[in-house]
Parts: sequence; C-alpha cells; structure tokens
Amino acid sequence: MPTDGTVPPGRVPAPSSAVTGRAAAARGPMPVHYHQFHVSDLEGSLGPELPSHTNGLVGVEDGVAHVLTGIHTGTVDLEVTLHRHEPAPGEGPWEDIVEIPAHSVSGELAVHALMVDLEEEFPTLASAGPGDYRIRVHARGRDTAIDLAPDEITEWYLLQVWPAAPQPPRALLTTSGHGAVQRASAADAPAPRATVSGAGSQDDPAGIRARAIRPRRAEGDA
Repeated sequence: MPTDGTVPPGRVPAPSSAVTGRAAAARGPMPVHYHQFHVSDLEGSLGPELPSHTNGLVGVEDGVAHVLTGIHTGTVDLEVTLHRHEPAPGEGPWEDIVEIPAHSVSGELAVHALMVDLEEEFPTLASAGPGDYRIRVHARGRDTAIDLAPDEITEWYLLQVWPAAPQPPRALLTTSGHGAVQRASAADAPAPRATVSGAGSQDDPAGIRARAIRPRRAEGDA
C-alpha cells in the first residue's frame, strides 16, 4: 500500500462518513464545445482507452472521459449524484445509459467543459477520495438539435457515481438516433476532439485541464 495517500488501481476506497445512500447532489448548466464535455482526474489517467463508437455516448481518450452530446456548441443540463453503493438507474425518460469504470489518482475527479474553466457548481466525483469508481451516464434530448448551437437547453444528463472495483463498460440503454449514428459511423474515426495547436493553447484540452478550478468537496467531507 503506498504511503503517500494514493490508492492503486483495483483498490476500492472506503466511503467517508459523509457518503450515505446519496452522498451529494448538484445540478447546473454545463457548457458544451465540439459535441462534448469531460470527466478527468487532475493528476492522472481516468482509465484505459474506450472508443466512443462502442456505445455512442461515452469514450475515454488520453485518460479523459468525454460525454458526447447532440449539440455542437451550447449548454446542457447536468445533474450529478454521489452514492455509497450502486444505485438504481435514474428515473425519467432517459434515452441512453452507459456505465464506465474510473480511477482517481488524486481524489479530485472533475466534470468540466472542454474550453471553459470549471465553475465550482459540481463537487469532486471521487466522494471517498482516491481509488476506483463507477460512473453511470444518462442522456436524453440528443436528437433534438443535432450539430446545432441552440440558445435554450435541449439536452439533459445525469451522472451517478459510486466507489466500485473496475468492471468493463456496459450499455444499459441505447435508444437515441444520435447514439445509433455514432455507433454505426464512428468505427473508423477518432472520438471528436478540438484541434490541438500547441500545449496550453485555448484549444488544447491538456492546457484547459491544467487551468481548471479544483472541484469542491461534498458538504461534510474532510
């Protein structure tokens, strides 16, 4: 066991006393650029590569998870709930639901936009500190304004997160047309990313992640 406080891959962290059946919840607008928003650890890789075409909703590239949206640019509604144990899937008319494993080296697992510094609206997803987690992504509305930049919110997302040993990704629900197109047409193409024109530039995801504000801890965490 490392002495620096980190938890190696495969080790599930013990939930803190603040993490109950539903540890924390946050909801707010999430900016979208280039059909995506991200989940990443501030100090290390979230997990192995996962082509987004395998499920049409979530991919992992260069250690960062990207959630694929129907809109090209704009704002989506995002809710995050943190749990001690695996919850039931979220209620509602969801169209796509996909689960992925996620490892947090730092205990600061952040959900954030691609090209906007993170606002402190969402807590760290690593509610129990460094270790392994499961992220269940729900989506609806991705067929409403495909490739557009609507002024109003047309898509809704829910992320449920809990400590869990690594298991392969799995799709629980795949009914949207946009997801079907992603699965059918993206097999030979890389996941959508902004063009990188230099480390630390505005369209360099690594530079953007480095500028992100550290996510706040759920209320009651140490």
